[in-house]
Amino acid sequence: MIPLFVKNAIKAIWRDVSVRSETEGRMTMLDLAARFVHVGKVRGAYLEFGVYRGFTFSSAYKSFRRHNSSISHMWAFDSFDGMPAPTGVDQGAGSFEQAGQFRCSAEEFVRQLDGYRVPRSDYAVIPGWFDETLTADLAKKVGPAAVVWVDCDLYSSTVPVLRFIAPLIQNGTLLVFDDYYCFGGRADLGERRALEEFLESNPELSVTDYAKYGSTGQAFIVNIRR
Repeated sequence: MIPLFVKNAIKAIWRDVSVRSETEGRMTMLDLAARFVHVGKVRGAYLEFGVYRGFTFSSAYKSFRRHNSSISHMWAFDSFDGMPAPTGVDQGAGSFEQAGQFRCSAEEFVRQLDGYRVPRSDYAVIPGWFDETLTADLAKKVGPAAVVWVDCDLYSSTVPVLRFIAPLIQNGTLLVFDDYYCFGGRADLGERRALEEFLESNPELSVTDYAKYGSTGQAFIVNIRR
């Protein structure tokens, strides 16, 4: 018979996504996101920035289906040429990525999703560098955002993403950063710096800590101050 304190410890570990492996933590975060938008009736699109070969994207699709989440459409954004060369504050920041790392063509991404049985009609692929493709006209097509998954690592890549989603945010939008605590958790680098500056530029927005996952992931609930 398993002692009660062991059972309680197992339950605590199961609830805390931050102590799990990278992949398992990410999967749990996606499941949590799907349940959050379903229970909270947050309707809108799923946006993922930095999709690589589509594992996270396809897992999100399955989570939304499993929990009957009201996701209107899914959007995949990536250069499909890998990571950009570090510039500005990203230079010398100790980035562990190299220019071109995580390269995967858009065609290969779609083939991977076919293998994961994600219907092509349920998503759109937007290839290109974020500072070139994320336009106001595109934002109008995307519509309100329910879940935004940011896997950009670099400050320079995250800034145009946050600028793009600003008009798409609604009360309850879930904003997930896969690399929030990269660079030793420093607040003056990467996604953390980009978010801080974004909130300063948009004082009508507030964020509430929602969940940590893996070793560097952090999710926030965004709300609009009236």
